[in-house]
Amino acid sequence: MATDISPAERAVSVGPCAAEGLFVTHDGKTPAGSKLAPQQVRLHSTRDDNELYYLEAKMSGTRPRGPGDRVLLCVGGRAFCSGSGGSNKSDWSADFAGLDKASAQAAEHDFGITRRDRSRLGDGLTWHFSVKGQQHRVGDALPISVSVKNGGKDTVRFDDSRGDRSVFSHYSFQVFKDGVQQADIGNPDGSVGGNFLSAGITLAPGQKRSVRPVDLKSWAAFATPGTYEVRCAYHLALANVADDRWDLTADEVIKVEISAQ
Repeated sequence: MATDISPAERAVSVGPCAAEGLFVTHDGKTPAGSKLAPQQVRLHSTRDDNELYYLEAKMSGTRPRGPGDRVLLCVGGRAFCSGSGGSNKSDWSADFAGLDKASAQAAEHDFGITRRDRSRLGDGLTWHFSVKGQQHRVGDALPISVSVKNGGKDTVRFDDSRGDRSVFSHYSFQVFKDGVQQADIGNPDGSVGGNFLSAGITLAPGQKRSVRPVDLKSWAAFATPGTYEVRCAYHLALANVADDRWDLTADEVIKVEISAQ
């Protein structure tokens, strides 16, 4: 599902540019000298809706050495400035993040390459959230974890951060009692260090894994007896053997019964 693109995600053009290709720039907005000849240019989507792209140009020879030198990408009549500075190292690269689709299409044409769009990964994965124990009283810890089973045909690999960089692999919870959302008491964004499926972990067809539990009481007090509705979510990224990626949020609604002490 497409989501809004934040200003921080999108690359901002530094101005118009009639030229096409890669150039050194001294002022961050106009080409200087001859066109650069990259050894390789790679272009791939960084969002599931394929609205933003990342371009990497691998170069050889001496990197631009001036303190203000950068690399300028001129595509589709617009210029974009690389964030990397100059040095003496060879076999270097110039990177451009957050290119919009129109600029990516222009780069695809200008460099004679094929952009890598994202396609859905993780079909066949099933997720389940559960709280340890059968009986829970006011004041008790409420350890909750999520498990995942691969019921599909392909092996998937987990990554520890989503491609859009807006969230990292983590739990998040919203807690309701009698239809009223309970106040969040400390983990509004669900960030819990170490409680994620680490990058590089794979799940073959038929395999199952669980994520280390966290205490639900880090999100809500559960201070009175009754039935609580917990809207659970776990955010992560997936990859396959070709390093294609897909951002995923696993979610489920569960009930938690709390009795008096």
